[in-house]
This record gives sequence, C-alpha cells and structure tokens, in this order.
Amino acid sequence: MLKKSRYVIKSESYDGESDIYFNIRNSIGFKVPKKSAKGFGELSKLGNMSDIFSKYHFYESENDADDVLSAYKKARNNNNPLHLTILAHENCNFRCIYCYERFEKNKLKPEVEEGIEKFVNKRIEDYSYKEFSVSWFGGEPLLAPDVIERLSQKFIKKSNEYGINYAATVTTNGYFLNDSVIDLLLRNQVKGFQITIDGTKETHDKQRILKGGQGTYDVIINNLKKLSERTEDFHVILRMNVGEDNYIHVVDYIEEMKRLFGRDDRFRLYFHNIGKWGGSNDENLDVCAESTAIQLTNLALDKGATVERIGKKIKPHSICYAASPHSFVFGTDGMLYKCTVALYDDINHVGQLNQDGSLDLDRNKFDAWTESGIEDSKCKECFLAPSCHGDSCPWIRLTENRTPCPDHKTQMKSIITTMDRQGEKFIEVIK
Repeated sequence: MLKKSRYVIKSESYDGESDIYFNIRNSIGFKVPKKSAKGFGELSKLGNMSDIFSKYHFYESENDADDVLSAYKKARNNNNPLHLTILAHENCNFRCIYCYERFEKNKLKPEVEEGIEKFVNKRIEDYSYKEFSVSWFGGEPLLAPDVIERLSQKFIKKSNEYGINYAATVTTNGYFLNDSVIDLLLRNQVKGFQITIDGTKETHDKQRILKGGQGTYDVIINNLKKLSERTEDFHVILRMNVGEDNYIHVVDYIEEMKRLFGRDDRFRLYFHNIGKWGGSNDENLDVCAESTAIQLTNLALDKGATVERIGKKIKPHSICYAASPHSFVFGTDGMLYKCTVALYDDINHVGQLNQDGSLDLDRNKFDAWTESGIEDSKCKECFLAPSCHGDSCPWIRLTENRTPCPDHKTQMKSIITTMDRQGEKFIEVIK
C-alpha cells in the first residue's frame, strides 16, 4: 500500500468534525469528515482519491527529497523576485527598550542613492525578473521621506519599462505618519505598513518611547486613525512585540484595536515574541520562554479581531529573505548586508555599493548566507523542507553552528487548524 508522504500533515478542522491532510510541498489540503474515512489509508480508497493523491504528491516516493530540493533551486535561480531592503535613515526618534540598533549613522547619502538606482537598473536589465519589491527600513525610514519618494519614482519607472510587478512596504514606528507623509507613500506605491503597538497605552509607553523618554502611543493611534480614513488599497500589520511585561495586557490591547480598526480589514494584528536581539538592554528583558504567535492569534480570533493569516508561515519556500541570492540590504553609507538584525556582525558585512551601481562583493560571505541551508543534508530530509529548506535563519546557522529550525516546526497541527479557522480554502471530500 502506498504510504503518506512525509510532507503531508494530518490535523483537524476548527470545529473538530473533519480531518485535514495538508501538503507542505504545494499548500494543497483536503478536508474530510471524520465519519467518511478513518485514516489516510481508508481515505485513499474512496472514489478516485488515489489518483488525486498521486497527482498532488500526497504519496511517498523515493525521490521526494531530491525533487523538493530541485524545485527550491529552480525557484531561486529562475523565479525569485528582486528584493531590496533600504535603510533610508539609520537614526531614530525612538529608543525602544529592546532595540538592537546603535543609531551611529543618519540619512542615506546622495552617492549611495545614485548607486542604488544604477544597481537596480543594471539588475533588471540583466535578469528576467517578474517581480521587484522594496522594503523601506531604518532606523526610522520616515525621517527621510524625500529619499523614499525619489527612489520610488525611479523604481516604478524602471519596472513599468520592463513590465515588472512592483510593490513596496515600510516598517515604521508610525510617529511621522501624518497626512502629507501618507500622501507621499501611497502615491509612490508604498502599500504595505508594519507598525508596532506594544499593547495598551500603559505598556506601549513603557517600551516604545522617544529619545527624551516621552510616550508615543497617542500620536501613533491618531496617525493610524487618519490612515484608516483613506479609501486607497493598502494593508497594515499592527505588530505587538510580546514579553512577560505586557503579556497580561494582551486582551485589553486586542479589544482596543478591535474597537479602533475592527471594521477595516486592511488592518490586521500580528504577534511576535520580544527577543534578545543584541541590544544594550538585553540582560534586563523578560522574554517569553515559548512562541506566543499561534496562541495569541487564536485569542484575537476568539475576540473577533482581524489577524494576519498564520498559514503564511508554512507556504512553500517561506525562507528568510537573507537566504535569497536576489535579496540585498543597503545601509545609508552603501554597506551591503544580508540581514537587518545582525547589522554589527562582521559576517553580515558582505560588500560595498559603489556610486556607479557596482558591488565590491565578498563572495564567500555572501554565499555563506545563501548556500548553507541547501548544503544541509539533515534539512533536506526534514518534513518541513518544502517550506524552510534549512533557511529559516541563516544568521543562527552561521553564528551558532546549528540547524535553525523555526519555532512553528513543533506546532504544525495547531497552525493548520488555525488556518481552517481563518477561512483557508481546503478541498472538501464528501463520501
């Protein structure tokens, strides 16, 4: 009898009435009433299910691992989008208690801006990209809105010239997100926003403070209200960084965000554990021992809030951007990085951008970020390989010399059940 593929995870529906068989290899799932079949073997005998399972790789084959790795290599080499993270400004008006940045640099230099434009032009001309995405980052990128506007206009023009789909997002503290800045961003196709609100006003204003120690909650909320009044198409991730200090206030936070933005499905909640990311205050942080993302996602759903879809975590090729050979992080002085967290780690200083758009690249360092996961034979045999390929965090692999398994690896069944709760489309099997 044919065996179930290692990549097929059995879970159950949110109502408990059905089994769900979800294939990580292709994100195809079958939802089967429990009364229709007891187990995968019995399900395979229903109607033409055996043929369907064969078509969608639900059965084990001796070439599974090689086929998955081959598909990943093909995606990297042929179909990967060009992705740039640009640190428009490396200083910040905030001094968050868990921040790892040192704020030693300021605005993107004019010669670097010119270099980025020429780098993008050459890259697009030399590669057959179908997509080009930019993430505006910092520091605080909205300290340099003029940089965002100038480069965005050039990126849009070049993308249109070559028929490339262009998209841009900004990770901002939200303090400068006034009407004029909103106008600037939206007209330059910045349609994605990630803004952190660390719980209630009380908890947020203890963690995310201005340089002078003042709170920031009220200004951010007022700016978000203005954004919600806009009619344009965009999406906002309201991120809460969760630690022991604000965990007990999560329910109050969810209720408040639901009250403010619950009728606008462009706004979605997202939960992420506070980590010890290398900041000067790391030893004083009370971090949660386990990932809270799935638990708090379900808590928010219990309260009727709109939450970022949890299934994104396990889609095929859900790797860290730093592992992609088509992803580049540019600092304000032209330093080329792979990762936005390890900014001060020498292994992350992989090159230098020149004003003419060329790169002085340290190929050995660059390849260490992009090739180490592929070369890991243990990861190749893992059930989660079609999603993470050993590339969930190259920095951990490089600095701690261990396999960087994602936190959600042990929570797959819960993720699939939550996906069903969030309306993920599964193929329903009726006996």
